[in-house]
Amino acid sequence: MKKTLLNVALLAALSLPAWAQNIAVVNGKPVPTSRVEALKQQVERSGRPVTPEMMGQIKEELIAREVFMQEARKRGLDASEDYKNQLELARQSILIRELFTDFQKKNPVTDAEVKAEYDKFVAANGGKILLAPDVRCKHLKHWTLASMVITDIVHRATPWTRLIMNSRELPATLNLDWRGRLSGICSVLLAACLAVAVFAPVALWAALACGLVVVALNSGFYSLCARKRGVGFAVASFALHWLYFVYSSLTFGVVTLHELWVRSRRSVASGGSMLQPTAAIMLAAKAADLPHFRQ
Repeated sequence: MKKTLLNVALLAALSLPAWAQNIAVVNGKPVPTSRVEALKQQVERSGRPVTPEMMGQIKEELIAREVFMQEARKRGLDASEDYKNQLELARQSILIRELFTDFQKKNPVTDAEVKAEYDKFVAANGGKILLAPDVRCKHLKHWTLASMVITDIVHRATPWTRLIMNSRELPATLNLDWRGRLSGICSVLLAACLAVAVFAPVALWAALACGLVVVALNSGFYSLCARKRGVGFAVASFALHWLYFVYSSLTFGVVTLHELWVRSRRSVASGGSMLQPTAAIMLAAKAADLPHFRQ
């Protein structure tokens, strides 16, 4: 009995390195852990975080792929001419992508080069950056409420407001059209009315009116949400949309005031050499009995 247990333990110990290198064995063919890391990196490059739950999904995906691959080979599909042509095209695409990635690593673009290209682009377009409202896209980033708010404020509202201040022109496209501007104003008023309603409940009527205006201005968007995911989702979308209008509008106002304050300070500083000494400086100089200020 002891000899049998010893043999089992020895067999298990010898098998550990193999299991450490593979996540599974499908019909005698191992699925190496290196594939898990490769697919994990591919997911991370798409902008999605790899959670422990997703790691389990990745392993299941790789095992399923191995099952399907074995079935395809059993049917002789890997010997078809179409398969070979597609495989060659995929091989070329991957190799070209690796070439570009390697070039970018060895030849990084500096901030000065980016600014130079930006200046050339702006000059070629008459000093303006033109937006294309007809272009639509989506990304696969994993958002949380906190990351969305931080990104909107720090990386969107703030730099866009500074660009608008520098260009001295307020565009009327995308979320800066009259609907977006009025929605922002009404959303801020709605937040203010809700705060006032704590002390004066009659302000709830004004809050309701502001909310109805926001709904009317964005009815197409909320209708789309209701058709796709139901009324509950549309209501949640309104709440999130209202929050977006509030912090975006407040950021626009704060950054605008800050830019105006900075410019006023700069104008005062640039004209300081042209100003006469102030009365305080004159009195201090007299107190020190400086010859230049003696009368």
